[in-house]
Amino acid sequence: MIRWIVSLWYARLRKIDVQILWPVCLKYADDLDHAKATFFLHAIDDPAWINLGGEEAILSTIDAMTVRT
Repeated sequence: MIRWIVSLWYARLRKIDVQILWPVCLKYADDLDHAKATFFLHAIDDPAWINLGGEEAILSTIDAMTVRT
């Protein structure tokens, strides 16, 4: 039960990152790839993103992100 609650909380934290941090990365990055790299540096050190399933899952999720995400 606790794991389920934590996974819901982490999903919410990831959503907040995408809503707030991702636009900032896009605004200040030279291009989309630079924005993704910057966002990855945050995500790889964040328990909410690590909980997603490790580095491969993080990379896959970030790789799918676009300007309109």
